[in-house]
Amino acid sequence: MKKTLEILKKLSFFVKATKCDFGKLELEYLGHIVTNQGVKTDGKKIEAMVAWPQPTNITELRGFLGLTGYYRKFIRNYGVLARPLTNLLKRRNFKWDADAAAAFTMLKQAMTTTPILAMSNFNEPFTIETDASGDGIGVVLTQQGRPIAYMTRALGVTKRTWSIYAKEMLAIVEAIRIWRPYILGRKFFILTDHRSLKYFLEQRVATSEQQKWVAKLLGYDYEIIYRPGKENSAADALSRRPSSPLLNSIFISQVSLWDDIRKAAEIDLYMQTIFQRAANDPTSNYVVKNGLCFYKQRVVVPLALRDQLLHEFHDSKVAAHSGVLQTFKRLAQ
Repeated sequence: MKKTLEILKKLSFFVKATKCDFGKLELEYLGHIVTNQGVKTDGKKIEAMVAWPQPTNITELRGFLGLTGYYRKFIRNYGVLARPLTNLLKRRNFKWDADAAAAFTMLKQAMTTTPILAMSNFNEPFTIETDASGDGIGVVLTQQGRPIAYMTRALGVTKRTWSIYAKEMLAIVEAIRIWRPYILGRKFFILTDHRSLKYFLEQRVATSEQQKWVAKLLGYDYEIIYRPGKENSAADALSRRPSSPLLNSIFISQVSLWDDIRKAAEIDLYMQTIFQRAANDPTSNYVVKNGLCFYKQRVVVPLALRDQLLHEFHDSKVAAHSGVLQTFKRLAQ
């Protein structure tokens, strides 16, 4: 703390007291609880997930998956567990069945047993443990034996027909792509239970897939280590409640927003003028759909709500004064 304040003073930087906490044993930051032992999930967010009612349409299901997906790095096999639910997101495919109900329950249970992830130490080497099965790939980023993040991906129909060699290689490439900020510029280790991958760089590049993999791994300093499956247990384990205020900090889309815009438009004289223009001139850039006015496929926001949205997406603690571009991107979403 002393060194930090000395550097700030030396370089004439200032911190805002209302945005600082001192002497805290735990600190909430963007839906995570940071402690001296590591990073864990926010209990209030987990309560919102557990209390989430059974989705009745794609919008509610997408909200639930969006919320739980924020904590997917805490969950082993997240992609495989959520697969029956993500399949329901396909067009005209929403049909709640026994598989979806089981996945919904298991995902809630998994959220209540999340581990404490270690804080990364960039003075120590990172290790990536990978594994693949017929259904998906699973990877764990560790350091000194403690997990820093989990990653799983369910495989599509095409990739399920790949050889186990190709699936294992896909797991390595995906892990390096996602965790690039941790490993770029320093040596790291890759643990796999597929022996032939140990000699990947010594093998003859015969297929187009191998050429792509070699190109994606260029520039990284790594060593592939073979470890039998029985010792590779961490990776081998693979084989939105609507309108809830607890979601605001990590789930941007708010269900009530569209209703608020419709209500505000009813008493906004300028909006009424635009509605009339859209009705009288079909060739104009304004179009009315479901009570909302669109200008070139963008929703027109009444003046009464603009300050509120700008405050939430720029001035709030979550937004953290991110700047014009980031604020625009959040609002555009």
